[in-house]
Amino acid sequence: MENEQMVIEGFERRIADLESRLSEVEKRLKSQERKARRAAQFQQLQEVEIQKLKEIALSLASEEPLRSVDGAAAISKEAAYQKFGECGIGKVTAMRALRKAGIIRIGHQNRNTDTIWLNGKCQRVIIVVTKE
Repeated sequence: MENEQMVIEGFERRIADLESRLSEVEKRLKSQERKARRAAQFQQLQEVEIQKLKEIALSLASEEPLRSVDGAAAISKEAAYQKFGECGIGKVTAMRALRKAGIIRIGHQNRNTDTIWLNGKCQRVIIVVTKE
């Protein structure tokens, strides 16, 4: 009887170990699925749309900069998001495309936006690279 109990406990430990491993595999699979969706979204943007996004960002940087310094200009993220939306491109997809294209400068904490002091307030803005 004692051997049977040890065998059963061994099986239970092995099953618990397999369940743990399966849980880790599921987490990695979800991560890969998320990455695949992001890649698919970016690939859906055709070169024409990416060029349109670049033009929007650069025109806002030249016409409506909140601040300009050393080949970069801070623009209002709200204004940019609105113009991206008018083109039928969501803000997240647009920002990812601009980031990959090197048009925007990455902010603190590896974000697509950065904070600046403007008129005595801290504001989140998009930093557009105007010179290469």
